[in-house]
Amino acid sequence: MENSIKKIFSLKVAVELRDLGNFQMFEQENTERQGFKVFCFAKTQQLLNDLTKITNRNKRTI
Repeated sequence: MENSIKKIFSLKVAVELRDLGNFQMFEQENTERQGFKVFCFAKTQQLLNDLTKITNRNKRTI
């Protein structure tokens, strides 16, 4: 996973990942949806673990 980037398309998820201490490298414009951003994080095992927890929790609340 060295030098890898994980792109996050949800602002809510990106904020949660940052709050959990994950490193956001940069933001870029979403080329598919004008006016939206893509949040690019360093792809680490911690990020993947946190992302799994967040998405599993969000699935239960739907």
